[in-house]
Amino acid sequence: LHGRLKQKAGALQMAISVALVEHRDSSICKTCNGAGEMTGPPRIVCASCDGAGTRPLSGRQRAKRLGRSHSSYQRHWRQLYEAVFMMFYEWESEVERHLKKRLNRGG
Repeated sequence: LHGRLKQKAGALQMAISVALVEHRDSSICKTCNGAGEMTGPPRIVCASCDGAGTRPLSGRQRAKRLGRSHSSYQRHWRQLYEAVFMMFYEWESEVERHLKKRLNRGG
């Protein structure tokens, strides 16, 4: 039991490390230039990045960074990795929301 817990903790740590690097280095979507939407009437969410403004790595690229095969990533890592990756976006959005709120109040 202790060995499995240690193995799961190691997997989580690896997923966090790789997802953090991906989040930090996310490339700007070339379709919308990072805006997340297409300008002009009406505004349309960018189909290339689903409104995120960045292009995430593919499953194959993520598997390679984790040192796993694509099939292993899909079966065992994808769900964990994507949950960790989304946490970073949620935290970033929360920080942005708080900063905007503070700036609008004048400090």
